[in-house]
Amino acid sequence: MYVDFIFTSGRFNGSSFSLFTRNMSLDIVRALAIVGGRCVFSIARGFALTELNFINMTTGWRCYYRLQCYFVPLL
Repeated sequence: MYVDFIFTSGRFNGSSFSLFTRNMSLDIVRALAIVGGRCVFSIARGFALTELNFINMTTGWRCYYRLQCYFVPLL
């Protein structure tokens, strides 16, 4: 699974960071690797945690909430 977060305003406007992980859809808490980005986050490294909020096994619909990122950006 790949997720790219792009900032469109504020202090980090134009910067982004990327998260990668295996898609372990039944894990309640998932760890994702932060593997860089653009501008301020160009050499960012760290990890992020997501927590499963809702899953419907019949339809396959999943909804996640709470993303916590731990990294040191290049400022």
